[in-house]
Amino acid sequence: MKTDISLKTKSTKLIRVLLPLVLAGVLTSGCAQFMAIRQSVPCDPTCLKPGVNRVHVLAELGPPANTIDQTNSLVDEFKYTDGGSKNNVVWKTTRVTLYTAGDIFTFWMDQFIWMPMELNGFSGTDHSVVVRYDKAADGFWYAKTIDNKALASRVTKRDELNGNVWLRQSGPFGGK
Repeated sequence: MKTDISLKTKSTKLIRVLLPLVLAGVLTSGCAQFMAIRQSVPCDPTCLKPGVNRVHVLAELGPPANTIDQTNSLVDEFKYTDGGSKNNVVWKTTRVTLYTAGDIFTFWMDQFIWMPMELNGFSGTDHSVVVRYDKAADGFWYAKTIDNKALASRVTKRDELNGNVWLRQSGPFGGK
């Protein structure tokens, strides 16, 4: 009889320890996978050249973040994120497969490695594009000048906000 009581006590203690671990693992499973899937895709706008119609620019980049209407000229400001070649379909699929296999074999403990790696190593580059249009005789707007600037990566912006200026990269936010 005494062994039955001690066995029940040991199993209850084991359940009390393992249950929160299992729940935490189930609730956090797949976070790196979702982060990988949601990363920006590679973006190389082919419409960014002088002389292109505004309709083509809007079709490729979407609505502008800001528009300034002037006499016989128009200025649109766009923002987009280029995921780069590391975020194409093949690389994303490979990472999701690797993360899932790691989850299975390490009981989700590998998420502590994959999630920061996904956040810091695979985030895209933000771009700011300013397009100046002139109105033609046919009534359409055609791009006159295009200024496409790559902004600092998300990691650099976060580090600057936190005061880690030694991690700065060259660019519009300062640095070298």
